[in-house]
Amino acid sequence: MSKKDLDEIVKLLSIKNSSSEFQELMTKAKETTISRLGRRGHLWCAIGVDYKPCPMECKFCSFSEKWNIVKESRELKTEDVIEWARYFIREGASYLVIRTSEAYSVANLANLGRAIREIAPDGVKLVANTRDLTIEQARILSSAGFDGIYKAIRLKEGIDTNFNIEKRRRSIENAKKVGLEVYSLVEPIGPEHTYEEIAERIIELRQFIRPAVTGAMARIPVEGTPLSRFGKISQDELVKITAVIVLSTLPVLDNVRAVCSHPPYERLAEAGANALVVEVGAIPRDKYFSFKEWQNFTVDDAKKFLAKAGYVV
Repeated sequence: MSKKDLDEIVKLLSIKNSSSEFQELMTKAKETTISRLGRRGHLWCAIGVDYKPCPMECKFCSFSEKWNIVKESRELKTEDVIEWARYFIREGASYLVIRTSEAYSVANLANLGRAIREIAPDGVKLVANTRDLTIEQARILSSAGFDGIYKAIRLKEGIDTNFNIEKRRRSIENAKKVGLEVYSLVEPIGPEHTYEEIAERIIELRQFIRPAVTGAMARIPVEGTPLSRFGKISQDELVKITAVIVLSTLPVLDNVRAVCSHPPYERLAEAGANALVVEVGAIPRDKYFSFKEWQNFTVDDAKKFLAKAGYVV
């Protein structure tokens, strides 16, 4: 890692929010996205399949059994997953994400993938957001019709989580070896994270992960989780971090197709994000299973935000 690169990214992240430099940063980031990726807007539609206590004890996640937030386990039936998949596909999803817990088997996930692949056009990327994968498990998902995986090396990985960083890196390498794309955000960003920490993750994105979708995700403070005491970053902060990621990654990565940041604030689309998230079901940023779109943010809302910024879904 070059100290010069790190210092340059930290300098951009240190720009004062709502200043003239902040506005210039947003403008330049959006121009960069459009010049490199065009004006196509994307819907990142996620279906959380199973809602149950997890042993990994991530200090920001509502699923951890240690925080005793999940009182009743739930799991979507296959037909319910397919129904949501049909809806999102019909509404123009670019990425259809199937999110499962650590306890959900790769075999069952592969079965879901096969069923969805039968109804999904080739232009819809089918994404698995699941446990760390061995190369054989990655191969199973690829054979089942998945196009890629979502996998992030999270901020304070191994400290605020029980996940091993090297194991997660191997999971990313395993996915690439079998031809799966990798989608990865800088996350989950909280007020206590330094710009140096964020910059290190940005550099890891462009030097190691080299994702096909990148961006940033703010941590949602779920009551009852240890990190909720820190609260959350402002909209301005997430907008700025998104713009910096655009300017730090798109010029050096030729495989990026979309920039996706979350939660879906309208101004993110003016800072270079051309993809927004709509999600249902089991969501680790909430205390409850979501039987409809999370926080009532719908496909139509995402389309309106993107269209207002000049993108076409």
